[in-house]
Amino acid sequence: AETGHFTNRDTSINNFAGIAHYDNAASGSAFADPVIGVRAHIQLLKKYAAGNDTALANPDVSPNAGASATTWGGLAGTWATSPTYWTLLSDVYGSMLDAAGQADADPGTGTGTGTGMVTGCPTGDLAVAGDYALPVERRWYDEHPEWFTKPHHDYPAADIPVPTGTPLYAITNGVVISTPTSGRCGIGVIINGDDGAQYTYCHGLPGSHTIDTGDRVEVGQHLMNSASTGNSTGPHLHFAIKVDGTARCPQALLVSIADGAPVTPGSLAASGCSY
Repeated sequence: AETGHFTNRDTSINNFAGIAHYDNAASGSAFADPVIGVRAHIQLLKKYAAGNDTALANPDVSPNAGASATTWGGLAGTWATSPTYWTLLSDVYGSMLDAAGQADADPGTGTGTGTGMVTGCPTGDLAVAGDYALPVERRWYDEHPEWFTKPHHDYPAADIPVPTGTPLYAITNGVVISTPTSGRCGIGVIINGDDGAQYTYCHGLPGSHTIDTGDRVEVGQHLMNSASTGNSTGPHLHFAIKVDGTARCPQALLVSIADGAPVTPGSLAASGCSY
């Protein structure tokens, strides 16, 4: 039965999102033999290879982890959504730092003041031009320039489909006026730029905020990581600009930053970038 019917109803740390039941043991039981876990993962990969649209035998895969999905693709994007998930990972990370003699490191930023240095996740090159930077690492623009020019679906904005966990950066200098954690935006950041424009980032990863409301941020500063929280159908950065309360099309600014000659937010069109 390969992974065993895929009927886990009590996901636990020993069951990896319900793939086990390979040996018909109870939910949460440790594998009697590590080889069972290896075989189960091989079968899981084979099922993934069938495609993201492949239906699950039991959509109610892991309710205790907050998941409900009808396809493999849906499961991959939703299973680890427990509100305690970040706390559990943070505790593990803290224990590792304790063992390394770096207990005073901050899991949110990945920096420490112990005997060594913990390197944070954001390590890629940024596209910085004057007082502006792309909100994601330069490589995303180089590999997928069309992501930054395509129209938004219903009003002036940009949806950049970077994967979950992608570091997001301040496009310019300014002050954080809000860090939403729910609603349509989900996990987000709103910045009042020194240039007079307002910049909104939405659909971030829970627990990834590196700033607070009221903080001053500098161009290129790490704000949070991307995900698919709020009103979102898949991982991406929703990026919006307002000037004097009017939504503007971000696409021209993003391209101009990548080209090294940023235009002013006030020159951005207020229409023509949606459908």
